Amino acid sequence: MAEIARTYHENIQMTNNSHHHDQTQQNARRTSLAEIPASQKIETQTNQLNELLQEEHVLNALMSSKSGSATGIDGIPYELWKHLHDKYTEASKKNQPGFNIIKTLTIVMNDIQLHGVNQDLDFTLGWMCPLYKKKDRTRIENY
Repeated sequence: MAEIARTYHENIQMTNNSHHHDQTQQNARRTSLAEIPASQKIETQTNQLNELLQEEHVLNALMSSKSGSATGIDGIPYELWKHLHDKYTEASKKNQPGFNIIKTLTIVMNDIQLHGVNQDLDFTLGWMCPLYKKKDRTRIENY
């Protein structure tokens, strides 16, 4: 089952992203969105989505992240980012120099928003791992 999911997602990422393919996706998206009843649509402030992030946004997102949860492909847990922020806060209170991880993350994310991601990097690399409940694992092993 895990192999099937992996193969499926690898194939999606390797498909030709030609203009024709993009146009097909846009048409499919428009068709799907047109089917949503007006009473179920959420009005959003699209201008807010185009604004650059502020340090307070990044800090709020980091502090809202669940400690002890799965790390990304880089293996860096949220606790490390939080710890770096705590060290910077302590240094600032003592008027000592420190590394501002929130400022750095804000700069990086805004740079990505403005300039995109370098296609030569594995920045968007992901890893998918199915998590089974005890009963599900037994059923799959016997399958």
